Amino acid sequence: KQFISWDLVKQAQERQFRREGKPVLFGLDVARFGDDRSVLAIRNGDTLVDLMKWERLDTQQLSGMVTEVANSRRPDAIFVDGVGVGGGVVDRLRALNLHVIEVNGGAKAGNDARYVNKRAEMWGRMKEWLAGRGVISPHDIELAAELTGPFYSFDASNRILLEKKEDMKKRGLRSPDLADALSMTFAQPIAAPDISSAMWEPQFVEPDAPVLDW
Repeated sequence: KQFISWDLVKQAQERQFRREGKPVLFGLDVARFGDDRSVLAIRNGDTLVDLMKWERLDTQQLSGMVTEVANSRRPDAIFVDGVGVGGGVVDRLRALNLHVIEVNGGAKAGNDARYVNKRAEMWGRMKEWLAGRGVISPHDIELAAELTGPFYSFDASNRILLEKKEDMKKRGLRSPDLADALSMTFAQPIAAPDISSAMWEPQFVEPDAPVLDW
């Protein structure tokens, strides 16, 4: 059974496209295999404004490309898939003083009673965003297909388990690199900047504080 339905994707496609928004969040899915791509999702507030794709880049080259984009778009946070080769990208971007948050999809979910791991939780938050206020391009057919690609099941504790990329490939589907990159922008809430302060620094939202954005 699909985790994200075509109806939810269509709702997000039909919402009014807004170019500006806060915070500006990057989600970087780092390629591990030869047929996968490294993808950078750029979300401004509730609008996915860009998906940048690269193939066959080493960690230094990828870090350089992301740094160039970050210098022009000034993200409030960069979420990076740090598992495997992604760890080198995390280290390089941090060395360049970028605000990087390492993400491990296999780690324990914040809502451990509902999701088996962090990846399932990020997709769950992305699903809620698509249903409630998310805006994506109606012209990106590939993204729509990836969002609706994964199946889901439940473990013995009735927690949501998202289908693995390897299992999707066995069904003849491509690794959902675009959708995974977007999902990483929901790894944890980031407070929108106070535009009245020129010295604003991005801050994590405290657990009891109102969440301004995922």
